[in-house]
Amino acid sequence: MKLTLKGWEDERRIARRSRLAGKIYIYKDPRRGWIAAKCPTVTTTSRAVAELYADWLWVMNVLWKYVPAPIKRDFLHYERLSRIAARDWWISSNSGLLFIIETENGRTIYGMGHVIRFSRTLDVFEQTPGSLLVRGQDVWEGLLPGQVGQVLMIGPDGVPDWYHLTTTTGGFWVNAKGLAGQYYGTGGDVGGAPWIGLHSVLTSWVGVAIPNVFLKNIRVSGYMRTQTSASGTVHFKIRLYGGSPSQGMLELRVHDELYEPPYGQHRYFEFGHAFDIEDITAQVSMWIVEFRRESAASDDTYNGDLGLFGIYVGGQ
Repeated sequence: MKLTLKGWEDERRIARRSRLAGKIYIYKDPRRGWIAAKCPTVTTTSRAVAELYADWLWVMNVLWKYVPAPIKRDFLHYERLSRIAARDWWISSNSGLLFIIETENGRTIYGMGHVIRFSRTLDVFEQTPGSLLVRGQDVWEGLLPGQVGQVLMIGPDGVPDWYHLTTTTGGFWVNAKGLAGQYYGTGGDVGGAPWIGLHSVLTSWVGVAIPNVFLKNIRVSGYMRTQTSASGTVHFKIRLYGGSPSQGMLELRVHDELYEPPYGQHRYFEFGHAFDIEDITAQVSMWIVEFRRESAASDDTYNGDLGLFGIYVGGQ
């Protein structure tokens, strides 16, 4: 089939104002009577633009007549939904012009063409899903997504960036009745405060699970008392395990230390250690803390039992 560009003459007409340029015309005003006026002369540039648009519109109107019927039916469906002529929908899809629909309640609806065109522009900065657009010192820049647990904060240079949510306050206290593990004997102190026994010969340990609150440092402390007057050093070991949905419970930190408790019966003291976890806190959803007395080790020379009141786990 040979395509011939034939159409009605009014399909390529330009604006009436342009066609009457420079001519005198007479019309009757209901209140003022007959009036003779001259239409302002349109510049050559303006007329050339109007004629170019008229020629383009004429071509599009002619091509619309050759659009297959099934495609026309789709555009006619859009016409019924939007009250925008089917031909205009078709011209828009071919020429790249984008419609903006204003509803009766004042809302403005932008078509998917706007979204795609603007999205391609933003792709110049970054194309990784989850990226953000921030203003750098000189130009706009794409900011890659942060890690799990990080938050967006203003950095020292005044530019937003991802940082770990770190804090040095807050913590968890678990008393003797909330601890589980291997220990020998239980008892109470003033007011019924419970304690569990850390044996002088047999290895003792207790553990506690806590949620991850994204601390920068975790300090694990055991609060104890001596049971008898004894001397020597105690071998304490603190293990820090971390787990998440993507991994099992792994030992991430461990601390061994020899400590000399105060001499005398019923002397109260605290032993603990602070772990730097800033580099791993974002990868963990919960912690398990293990507090041990390695009584069977040769370097544990303290020949008395200890009473453990509880464990504190929190920011340093």
